[in-house]
Amino acid sequence: MKAEEKLVTDTSQVTRKNLIVMSVGAGLFVLLLAASAYKWYAWNYRNPVEVFINVMFLYVLVERAQARYITEMGPKALRFTKKSLLGSTVYEVPYKDIFGIYRYKAQLVRAVKFRHTYRLNSALDNRTVWVLAYRAPGKKGKMENRRIYFKTSDAMLDALAEKLPNKVRANEEQVAVELLKAEPDWDKK
Repeated sequence: MKAEEKLVTDTSQVTRKNLIVMSVGAGLFVLLLAASAYKWYAWNYRNPVEVFINVMFLYVLVERAQARYITEMGPKALRFTKKSLLGSTVYEVPYKDIFGIYRYKAQLVRAVKFRHTYRLNSALDNRTVWVLAYRAPGKKGKMENRRIYFKTSDAMLDALAEKLPNKVRANEEQVAVELLKAEPDWDKK
């Protein structure tokens, strides 16, 4: 994709408050890991599960905090790039496959089942979480519902609203109805 073809680009932000909270959490797990190492060597008390859990939580915190997310509008698709400890991953969603973008709201039960959910938002970014609902072919070629959680600027949402009229900042219920109508056996239900 050429640079002049991109309409709008947005990058994840880091807020000081969230950085302090994540640093305190990571520091806590570093202390727990140090205590486990001390018990291992000084007291000969070996508990590999405790060490593994501390390392795992520390890794998850660092991975969530240091990852950088870039959202780009191209001429035919919306592109999300995740740059983290394990390298870069690119997710591309064609505009024609997007059913809606709505504000994230925690719920116990949803009307639509999503086969895959991708969390492409930094824990250090304090902006609103948005949900991009779309359909894409799965491994066996069958179309499946997917969603991406992302955080972006109002400028990006405004540009997306121009590209996707009536689909940006939509109601979750409206998007769910559109996704259900796209099911092949919609009229039989």
